[in-house]
Amino acid sequence: MGFSKIANRYAKSLLQLAKEAGQMDAIGADMQLLSETISDSKDLKLLLNNPVVTAEQKFKILQSVFDGKVSNATINLMQTTIQNKRESYLKDIANAYISQQMALENKEIAEITTAVPINDELRAKALSVIKTMSDKNITLKEIVDADILGGMIVRIGDRQIDASVKRRLRTFQQELSKNVHISDRYNPN
Repeated sequence: MGFSKIANRYAKSLLQLAKEAGQMDAIGADMQLLSETISDSKDLKLLLNNPVVTAEQKFKILQSVFDGKVSNATINLMQTTIQNKRESYLKDIANAYISQQMALENKEIAEITTAVPINDELRAKALSVIKTMSDKNITLKEIVDADILGGMIVRIGDRQIDASVKRRLRTFQQELSKNVHISDRYNPN
């Protein structure tokens, strides 16, 4: 995923500080929490983008939300971005950090979407197949989406393998609609 230059610069600096302090994983967990919290909270998104709310008020609110849940380095990142009027980039900075950390550690996330939760046997089989598609250390992220009806969808980076029943039905429907000559045979007009 491409991030803005601003998000990449902040993330790179934070990653360097985390690496020097031996806190890459702890700050990575902070960045995951920060990203998820901003994604899940419409009010927090509005706050970060609101020019009427003062920098001091924004920092106090963020501090109250994340107090005791994140490291001092993450609190300092929030404060710095607010002071520099870059708070609207916090979610992107968090995601850029996660992406840069994974690249540094030669890791990649593979999303596997199924209609129902998968069992350990299927998880192990899927992971072994996915590992042949990448030279990186794979971490599975499982998503349950009943809308796919069955089968699975696997996403690794910018690649996707769609073996869902929904896709197969859609393909079948498209093939049937292409065969207009069949309907012409039974319609004499």
